[in-house]
Amino acid sequence: MLIRGLFFVMCCLMVSFVEAQDSTKANSAGESVELSDGTLLFNFSSLDGVSLENDGLSSADSARIEFLLLRAQLEIDTDNFRKAQKFLKKVLRLDENNGEALRNLGDIHAFQEKYKDAVVYYLKCLPLLDSAAMAYYNLGQTYMRLERCQDALECFTILRHLEDAPENTLMSLAQANGACGNLHAALGNLSDYLHLNPTSLPELRYRAQIYMEIGFFADALADLDLYLTAVDDAKSYYLRGLARIQGGNNLIDACEDFVRSRDLGNYEAERALKKYCK
Repeated sequence: MLIRGLFFVMCCLMVSFVEAQDSTKANSAGESVELSDGTLLFNFSSLDGVSLENDGLSSADSARIEFLLLRAQLEIDTDNFRKAQKFLKKVLRLDENNGEALRNLGDIHAFQEKYKDAVVYYLKCLPLLDSAAMAYYNLGQTYMRLERCQDALECFTILRHLEDAPENTLMSLAQANGACGNLHAALGNLSDYLHLNPTSLPELRYRAQIYMEIGFFADALADLDLYLTAVDDAKSYYLRGLARIQGGNNLIDACEDFVRSRDLGNYEAERALKKYCK
């Protein structure tokens, strides 16, 4: 099916990124980290301004933990993840239930594409954090990388009800619903997102694709018309041509879209021209 093969890819193409939270809050997030394919998914935890409470630990151990966490953050900020892991593991030797250390280890393993290890750390940290929003977000994204859409869907559903949820939670929920084949639910998520962010173009085309998949060709055409006023995109011209044909619209306009798509380098448009525009 057209959409099912695209949902996982779209997870990597969306450009709605999580903004860093106020560094004075315990749930603050640092800058997004760029993966090897250019995707910004994981937001390393920032420890600036965090008040660390270690019940049952001596004042010396508490001070040592705070120092180690800050050292780990400095290493993360300079992409020295091996050293950061050493400091974080020293924290866990002093306090095996330190949620900040566990979450940062999850972030590092996710960044290094060790997704199964990342999941273990995220699951351990969730009940230990005062604010688990970023852990739920990164865990959900990690599940998507593992193609475990139901687990990702559960994470993003919980995340949506948290006060400090990232602003693109609805988009993440749409991606998970789409990957699981829940197209109508994904459509609802996207419509809610676009109501809040009406100029967000990638989500607009994503919704058009879902409209086409469920047979709402007029709605798909409207979204693609709007998208193509801002972006000269080969794939979108091809999709609009298909929407015109499948919706019973003007064949001449559809063929013009296929020509434009082909001229922009989309090989699928060449086949469409041979099939529909002889």
